[in-house]
Amino acid sequence: MLNAYRYVPKQDFKIIKTQGKKADVLERWVALDTETSHNHKENEDEAIGWIYQWAFKFGNEVVVGRKPTEFILALKKIKKKYDINNQRHLVIYVHNLSYDIQYLKNYLIDTFGNDYKVLAINPHHFISFYIAGFEFRCSYVLSNKSLDKWSKDLGCINRKKVGFVDYDKVHYQTEELTEKDWEYMLGDVYTLDECIEKQLALYNDNIYHVPLTSTGYIRRECRRRFKENYKENHKQFERTRLSIDTYDMLEFAFAGGLTHGNRFYSGKTLTISKLKRLFGDNVEIRHRDFVSHYPSQQRTEGFPISKFAFYARNFPIEKVKNLVDDYCLLMKITIINAELKDKRISFPYMQVSKCKEGKDGYINFIEDNGRVLRMEGKTTLCVTELDFKWLVKQYKFGSLTIDELWTSKKGVIPKFLIDTVDYFMLSKTKFKFLEKQETDEVKKLDYALSLMKAKNGLNGIYGMSATKLVRNILDMAIDGEWTDIAPQGEDRKEALDKYYKSRNSFMSYQFGVWTTANARNELMEFIELVGYDKAIYCDTDSLFYISTKEVETRIENKNKALKERSERIGAYIEYNTKKVYYNQFADEEETITKFRFLHAKCYCYEYLESFVNKTKLTVAGVSARKVIGLNEKDEPIFYTREQELGGIDNLKPDFTFIQCGGTRCMYVEHECDTFLNDNGEDTEYSSSAIILNVTKTLSNEIDANIGLFELENPV
Repeated sequence: MLNAYRYVPKQDFKIIKTQGKKADVLERWVALDTETSHNHKENEDEAIGWIYQWAFKFGNEVVVGRKPTEFILALKKIKKKYDINNQRHLVIYVHNLSYDIQYLKNYLIDTFGNDYKVLAINPHHFISFYIAGFEFRCSYVLSNKSLDKWSKDLGCINRKKVGFVDYDKVHYQTEELTEKDWEYMLGDVYTLDECIEKQLALYNDNIYHVPLTSTGYIRRECRRRFKENYKENHKQFERTRLSIDTYDMLEFAFAGGLTHGNRFYSGKTLTISKLKRLFGDNVEIRHRDFVSHYPSQQRTEGFPISKFAFYARNFPIEKVKNLVDDYCLLMKITIINAELKDKRISFPYMQVSKCKEGKDGYINFIEDNGRVLRMEGKTTLCVTELDFKWLVKQYKFGSLTIDELWTSKKGVIPKFLIDTVDYFMLSKTKFKFLEKQETDEVKKLDYALSLMKAKNGLNGIYGMSATKLVRNILDMAIDGEWTDIAPQGEDRKEALDKYYKSRNSFMSYQFGVWTTANARNELMEFIELVGYDKAIYCDTDSLFYISTKEVETRIENKNKALKERSERIGAYIEYNTKKVYYNQFADEEETITKFRFLHAKCYCYEYLESFVNKTKLTVAGVSARKVIGLNEKDEPIFYTREQELGGIDNLKPDFTFIQCGGTRCMYVEHECDTFLNDNGEDTEYSSSAIILNVTKTLSNEIDANIGLFELENPV
């Protein structure tokens, strides 16, 4: 272990030669981690943050330091030794680059110049940062997991040290660090380096071919299958080409999963004894999940497989049903005033946010946690035929007109995508079975890794299909200011044309739009099947509901019908002579004794496991657990959000999570400078990303006027 002043790079690494315009890459990477501190001021004008400790692993060399200028010194030595430049790159991995690069960027720019490039998802959310031949990449974006989970999933020997750093203490660059301080830091560095090595081996990659993001793996696999029959697949891809008008309509029409709770049960603890009084004996609280819901939609439902053609203006509403069997419909509709037909509808479909986006003048709502109960005013929406179905089924309107109707032939997704979905579904089924049966720990780990790849691939196909084709232009100025510009007019059209001209493009955006639309439709159908009075809470692909014998019969009959349809259309995979069908609504087989929620992403339930009562709590913005100390073996002691809640009945408005309240990041901009610390010594500082603990106080998010849509005898 060397510090930056004594470090002299000695290893010889091969150069991965590339072709065309792309730079060569050093075969080995740097695994970097930093530790930071700040002056505990919580406003940007007074806050100062700095690096007080850093380390990196580069092959078999480990280099440590205390100041950012020391890290720059080490980079300059590496640059000279390996001739790192615009034609020869070195990759530097950081887990959560968005945080560390904020502290380092000004030192890098001051040293190597302002010819840098950023690749980001959103402002401050980096995928990579490039300067003078150094490619800083975010390994969190690559793995989509915490370093702790990633290392466990990959079976790493090294593991991240949890809970060793006291972040409430102010640390300076000149103070003496303990053995545990270095153990924590080096644990992260060794773990990150091993994770990268195992990740490359898992996918048979080198540092040049490894994708930048987790979805890059599935994109690469789909592209490979697409190119196996490029001529025919490209023709099919061109047949689904979007104009800028239809693309813009689809962007507006796109919506994610349906997450909502029955307002009649909000803020109430549902118990079996209470439900028996309401619904009779033999009642239960059950939880079901759709098996691989998005892949199931892709394998079983209809999708647009031709160009969208303009069909009509002011199309009669009653004639829509004549088209839906053969066509996918993209509609621009205008609504003036809307209200639920029946106040007993507990899962309203229309989104307040979409109505606000399309509003024309005055608009006002009575809403139920983001869903419309009543709307006054005028709005224009873009919807699919599946969304339209639920709007006209649930609402009565002052007026509803179909301003524009576009049609595309309804059919199955392309064969290369079907084959890809089936491949990952088969792999998931196979390796799940093998892992469960295996007793040899080495083989068990191999099966677990293959299972992880299959799950990531299966879920990634949807994510890839839902990626916008026209991206906002993101850039960071030298002073740290971000620009986030959506292309407009001719620039927007050119960006879309560029996508379709690229030989690497293969995915039709409308597949993502109809995947979620089909999924919402199926979830709503099951909610209706269960009954608006018995559905409790849903989230994208799952439903908690009040179960009776009649309800279970209806669900199983529906499952049987879905299974028979899957058999007819070949929507299944076979493993060990058994067929595994897509599109099944599976019982989670939990013995739930109590359930309570306040609003979307805020629910709690109690269940029995081996005759022990346990609690599961989900609240968006509240950490699952927090380290509050170490035991006698220096192992972390965790405090969970369930412990902090203290009981299901405490899930109520105004309850405040303090320990598990979460964090927020405050981005502060400073030029490189020094200040005198409490010990009278210089401390280097620059821009920073300061993590502040926050509390989370619950609210019920109920509209004051929602009582107009309550039942006379509520539960």
